[in-house]
Amino acid sequence: MRRSSSLLFILINILVSLGVVLIAISLLNNSRPQESSQSPMVITVPVVITTTPNPNAGPTLMVITATLPAGVVQLPTNIINEIEQQTSGTLSALPTLDQTQLADGTTSPLLASAATALPQNCIPVTLESGDTPAGLSVEYDVSVFDILAVNGLSEEDAAFLQIGQSLIIPLEGCPLTALAIAATETGTFEPTATISPTPSNTSQYTDTPESTATSTSLPTETPSSSPTPTGTFTPSHTPTSTLPPTAANAQVAIVRIVDPGNITAEAVEIRNNGPVVDLSGWSLRDNDGNNFVFPNERRLFQGGQLTIFTRVGDDTPIALYWDREQAAFSSGESVTLTDREGRAQSVFTVP
Repeated sequence: MRRSSSLLFILINILVSLGVVLIAISLLNNSRPQESSQSPMVITVPVVITTTPNPNAGPTLMVITATLPAGVVQLPTNIINEIEQQTSGTLSALPTLDQTQLADGTTSPLLASAATALPQNCIPVTLESGDTPAGLSVEYDVSVFDILAVNGLSEEDAAFLQIGQSLIIPLEGCPLTALAIAATETGTFEPTATISPTPSNTSQYTDTPESTATSTSLPTETPSSSPTPTGTFTPSHTPTSTLPPTAANAQVAIVRIVDPGNITAEAVEIRNNGPVVDLSGWSLRDNDGNNFVFPNERRLFQGGQLTIFTRVGDDTPIALYWDREQAAFSSGESVTLTDREGRAQSVFTVP
């Protein structure tokens, strides 16, 4: 009896489970049509757009213009012929920039007028953010010294250039480059005048024999000629005679020494008057034994100028720094530029 009752209980549970499953399936089937009936309906409405032409309207004209890139200035037409006529005789001197205008960030009116009428291969460029003469020289494959010379700038002036100013870039064949170099070369001849006193001493010695000849009639005056050794004190200039002789083919010269004794501005300016020179291993030295050695791979182009500051600083393409804490030069001291073989290329006496 117990076994039959347990089987009956199991059958009842199975039937109840099947009934629950059937009821659940029927409920799910009844809910699907309701969900599908609630889906949104999409209504498509055709829209036709028409245009009515204006009987009074004329034909449509399209004007196509070319926009110049930033930093390029459009030059007027027939400028080359006008420049050739104007420059058939002599070329006028290139205007220089005013220091006050450089500090204010304004462009010189002379430079603005030059930008509208430039010779062939001389192009104006407006400075943008990050532009420097050294960067422009690399971009246009032009010597940075030519850019500075044509625009009448020094290294100190180039540090005050402002965005929006215009510079003249002298490409190959630009006649302004030759004029600027010629103008600077005429200035480099001035230091040679410091050597002119040495011939004057020779003239004094040639005069002394004449005085001895006249003094032969008066032997007593010959002792008076002995004071002429007082002229031997003039060899206060004789240090120039003890300077080392420069090489016969010297082409790099010391132009000047800027503000000697002032460590903040003291500098030596040298210029290459010949072809390209590799300054690797060259040196500058003074009477006190102070010696500056040029870094490797430092080339100076023809007509190029290089400034060596004695103070601490970072080297640039147109300036080197000695990294000294005290000034190196004083008045009357001689500075010698020697090549890597130790031959003196230029000797300069501090005024």
